[in-house]
Amino acid sequence: MIPALLGAGLLAVTGVPLWPIESHSLGQVIRQQSARLAKPDLPVKEYVAGRKTLRADLNGDRREDLAVLFTLERGDLWIQYLTVISSAGKALATTEVSRVGARAVDLDRAAGPVIELSTKTYGPGDRSCCPSVLGRTAYRLRGHRLSEIKATAVASNGPPLRHARRQHR
Repeated sequence: MIPALLGAGLLAVTGVPLWPIESHSLGQVIRQQSARLAKPDLPVKEYVAGRKTLRADLNGDRREDLAVLFTLERGDLWIQYLTVISSAGKALATTEVSRVGARAVDLDRAAGPVIELSTKTYGPGDRSCCPSVLGRTAYRLRGHRLSEIKATAVASNGPPLRHARRQHR
């Protein structure tokens, strides 16, 4: 599945360095989510090449926070998560945004507390490796929660949007 996403342009990668405290917080989030997926005979690991990051003021404190889209794999299951780490290095919120059989997402941009994602969902003839129907969705950060909102609800007259930067590891 992941090679199909990479080939579809959903998981292109470029570099944005993480601060040590951000790396530590992100590592904790990944370990927590991995523990929830763990099964004795199937290890869970991150698809590191697919990790994407975006810096923007997401919590309104006038400092850049870090949004991270990461993918965990276990056997033929893959799940993408969106997490926000504050400018102080604390994990604020994490939510599942996609999984095999539902859709694939790509971190796009942010405006205020809203993080926009490009999506690919499965059409009637699509195999589980290859969603083909393009779309958009958005998540709003409120306190310590990320909630999905309709893309049409994202204001087009708001502040300029910040495009995602992708992380190499």
